[in-house]
Amino acid sequence: RIGAVAGVTAPLGIRAWLGYYFSDKFEFDEGSEFEGTGFKLGVGFRLIPMLHMNFEYLSSTYDESDGASLSQERDMNGFAVTLSVPVSF
Repeated sequence: RIGAVAGVTAPLGIRAWLGYYFSDKFEFDEGSEFEGTGFKLGVGFRLIPMLHMNFEYLSSTYDESDGASLSQERDMNGFAVTLSVPVSF
């Protein structure tokens, strides 16, 4: 995936972000792949200092398969729940 993500941090340890993928690939075990674009929306909450719980919605639309255009686009959507340790630079 190649894209950009922007986010904000609110008081009380709440974070939100939005990402857009200019290039998104999904590869199957047998070697074929889909190519397209996608986005994600996320929100995170501080559970304790230095530990966040995150909820993300991911959506991708694929319009190419093995370099050839698809006659009908394929959509893939999902939801993720993760734990993270924020690091600031």
